[in-house]
Amino acid sequence: MQLSQENNVEFGEFNKLTLRFKDKELEKNYLQQTEPFRLIQLRWAVFIVGLLYCLFSVIDHFALPVDMQDFASRIHLFQGLGLCLLIAISFRIPSVAFIYTVTFLANSITWTNHFVIVLTGDVSLYFVEAYFMLLWVWVASGFSFTLSVKYNLFFILINVLVMQIFGSFPSDVMIIHYMFIFASIALGGFGGYMVEYYKRQSFLSYEMTIQAKIQAEQANRTKDKFFSIISHDLRGPIGSVSVILNNVAKCGADLTDELYPILCRASKNSYLLLENLLTWANSQNGVLECKPRNFRLMESVEHCMDLYQGSAQQKEIQLHVNIEPELYAYADFEMVNTVGRNLINNAIKFTHQKGTIEISAARVGDMLTLTVADNGVGISTEIQESLFQVDKKTYSSMGTESETGSGMGLSLCADFIHRNGGVISVESEEDKGSTFTFSLPLGAIGMNQDAIAEKIKGWKVLVVEDNPLHQTTTKQALQGLGVEVLIAGTGKDAVEMAIKEMPKLVLMDFELPDFTGDIAAKQIVEQSSNPPLKIIALTSYSKMELDQKAIKSKFDAYLHKPLKSIELLDCLERVETVTT
Repeated sequence: MQLSQENNVEFGEFNKLTLRFKDKELEKNYLQQTEPFRLIQLRWAVFIVGLLYCLFSVIDHFALPVDMQDFASRIHLFQGLGLCLLIAISFRIPSVAFIYTVTFLANSITWTNHFVIVLTGDVSLYFVEAYFMLLWVWVASGFSFTLSVKYNLFFILINVLVMQIFGSFPSDVMIIHYMFIFASIALGGFGGYMVEYYKRQSFLSYEMTIQAKIQAEQANRTKDKFFSIISHDLRGPIGSVSVILNNVAKCGADLTDELYPILCRASKNSYLLLENLLTWANSQNGVLECKPRNFRLMESVEHCMDLYQGSAQQKEIQLHVNIEPELYAYADFEMVNTVGRNLINNAIKFTHQKGTIEISAARVGDMLTLTVADNGVGISTEIQESLFQVDKKTYSSMGTESETGSGMGLSLCADFIHRNGGVISVESEEDKGSTFTFSLPLGAIGMNQDAIAEKIKGWKVLVVEDNPLHQTTTKQALQGLGVEVLIAGTGKDAVEMAIKEMPKLVLMDFELPDFTGDIAAKQIVEQSSNPPLKIIALTSYSKMELDQKAIKSKFDAYLHKPLKSIELLDCLERVETVTT
């Protein structure tokens, strides 16, 4: 279900008592699309009542006393022919208001005849039957269920009062008369309610199918445009790196001071682009779940600063941070990191040499806002309008030193901030700089990552990884936390080392030379006399992909390569290892 932005209600939600869609636009569309059918039903309802009155004129001629035959039959014949004539005219005057008026008139005539019956003491119940047919058809036609019920209940009340005050019916006849009246409103109302209910359900199913089709077509167009942007922007830096490395290999020379920073920037931009691409794809496929928790906002900012401090120093840009140390957010830590990385990276990219970037945060009610402001090149008004849309490339321009990028990071930022209950905005003026601001729910103070890092110091951590490069990067990340690192290259070695060394934590790759990581994890738990507190999958696969490959795997958590110490601490806090 989607939310209607105008009315802040779920799409398709309707009041089951009044049979009205809460979304005003949807209610309007329903009335417009079903109006032709409802008008046909109304015409038939009035036409049948007209024929019924013509039939009553014949019955009156034979059933009533001689002195009343001519008057009653003429009145009923006039009423019947009049209603049929009005319906015939409605085909020449296809006015909705005219048809509604004729319907209202037909119902009023029936009630008038009821009053005549009550006042004259006529025991004929033909008009009650006529009213029953009219009410049922009128309500069932979907003209207006609530209006019809209210209107007829009002007249029923008047009819009962008139009968009590002026009626002279015998008690048994009066009871029968009451029974007919209440049966009419009950059966007519129930029949009309069910017909209208299922009509609206059918309409809603059709609308949701159409909406899903439109959204799917829009998503396909967005993905096509998006991947064309990515392929273009990814081809450039990777192609440049390939040319440079091939020339170096052919000439046998070392990298020069001029080429080294170029390669660093190209590889870093390519990595960020690929990481954004994978994150965006996971978010679109439903693989990426939003898992909010309390965390210190400064931890996220420091993580992003560590990544881009070198880039800022190369351009002699000053990074100023003004955030209270104990300011907590309640959001998905990794999503906030992604937003921070993109905003700080963009600020550095579009700020001139020796510029300034301000990063600040403030509490606003039950939310907090984080701002990244620079004094760089700024953004034009036209580009700002499409800044957070993934299928437009107007905002992907060159940096002050020809840095490139796809611009997709900003659309990812908007998506992630929205998922965490916040909003993102930009204020910018060309040649004066840009200010990006996003909000997050305010969090509560809890155990921060410094406390967790202190808790795990001295732990034995077993890393099960067969790739030497990943062994090195994982070991470096863990050594910074003050833990003792053990390395196993196969599943068999991992089981033997876990039994012998009894590590507190195991970081397990899934693809191993001899057998898969889930089998190794199972054997460690079963064979070790003192099994690890937690076994965490450290892999390039997503959680969904792991579940598809090994449904019975029992990993306590999932981390992606390459390992980052801050992500490990965040993971340990989530799985509550430190409380054991």
